[in-house]
Amino acid sequence: MADTDTIELPHAALVRGLEKRNVRLQAALQAAGREIDSLTYAIAHDLRTPLMHIDGFAQLLQTSTAAVLDHESRDHLERIITATRTMNEQLAALTEYSRVNSSELVTSEVDLEDLLSEALELVRPWTHGRNIQWQRTRLPTIRGDESLLRQVLVNLVSNAVEYTRPREPAVVEIGTRVEQPGELLFFVRDNGVGFDLKYANRLFTPFQRMHAADAFRGIGMGLAKVRRIIARHGGRVWAESQVGQGATFYFTLPEEP
Repeated sequence: MADTDTIELPHAALVRGLEKRNVRLQAALQAAGREIDSLTYAIAHDLRTPLMHIDGFAQLLQTSTAAVLDHESRDHLERIITATRTMNEQLAALTEYSRVNSSELVTSEVDLEDLLSEALELVRPWTHGRNIQWQRTRLPTIRGDESLLRQVLVNLVSNAVEYTRPREPAVVEIGTRVEQPGELLFFVRDNGVGFDLKYANRLFTPFQRMHAADAFRGIGMGLAKVRRIIARHGGRVWAESQVGQGATFYFTLPEEP
């Protein structure tokens, strides 16, 4: 018995030491991540002011010199204005993305069915004149950050609306099921243009797009934000798709986060 104790105790001490070290490393990584997010937020926020000046003065120049500039010069000026507005939009999205990690989670009982109804109302202007068949199953009430989870549903639903534009009719299905004990799985499925899964690693990376910028709206930040929000709630995000065969986006949430 003494020999057994002699063998086990150093092993147990080693395991405890490794566990403590792992906890310290995780805490250090989280602190570093928060610091990077804070720096990103500050830089993105500060850069928007000079961009607004460039945009404003370029517009003044465009108005005051419209009669004297040749076609090529007016085109150059228009490109400057367009580029500054695009960059301003990207900085605004980056600011919001950084804020997701740095802000405190404000948890409460959240009725996801109500949030979905709000999301559908928000995307209604993009559906005007279109034939979209909505297929829904009732979503449950969970505990989470209502504001952040609303952004998840808005981003996924708006993606489905956008990438089914070539379809007549468009079909969007939103539902849930129990994936495994203690975990709820949610999905948003569409019959849109889809994408090649070999590029799936780009899906949830900031400013990465799967299609040409002039083909569909967006700057490639929505899904990156979705992944970050779901990760903060202790869940996972992934997608399945085939080119021309639509796409399904999944995310999980713990029943008791």
